[in-house]
Amino acid sequence: MKKMYLITFVFLIVVSIPTIALSSDYDLGSSFNYFYNYTKECNEQFKIVQENIKKYTLLGNMERTEIFLDLGYALEASMIRLMDMFDMYYLYNQLKSCATDEEKKYIKMKGMQFLNLYKNKKLLETNKSRLNHLQKKKFNDEYKNWANYINRLSNLCTFLEKSINYNFR
Repeated sequence: MKKMYLITFVFLIVVSIPTIALSSDYDLGSSFNYFYNYTKECNEQFKIVQENIKKYTLLGNMERTEIFLDLGYALEASMIRLMDMFDMYYLYNQLKSCATDEEKKYIKMKGMQFLNLYKNKKLLETNKSRLNHLQKKKFNDEYKNWANYINRLSNLCTFLEKSINYNFR
């Protein structure tokens, strides 16, 4: 939990550093803003997840507690990986006048690894299966939270793909 708040704090400090003027929906400045908003939404959802973990633990409902624990781990993992991307974008922004083609290729490769991880067919099938399971059990809160996370992650992947192609051609 402390790690999540520390990540957010560091992210907010770095985002407050002036970036380049916005000229595209996918330029570096827009990417920083998107990363910030993703992190903010994840933190809000993480608070809800923590409340539900406490609630269902006190009620002794371990099945629901485990569902929210899994979601908490998924949120944290996606934010940590996004922070790695943010760091690379930030360094590139600071050094872009002297960045070599090799450095651009490296950042693009890391971005593609992120996308491959979250656009992985097995992961997508697992998430779809999880949503179906939650819907059948009529776990509405869990379904809503997981669907929220999956949708947000899908949008992030779409944005990141366009951003990488725009900034690191």
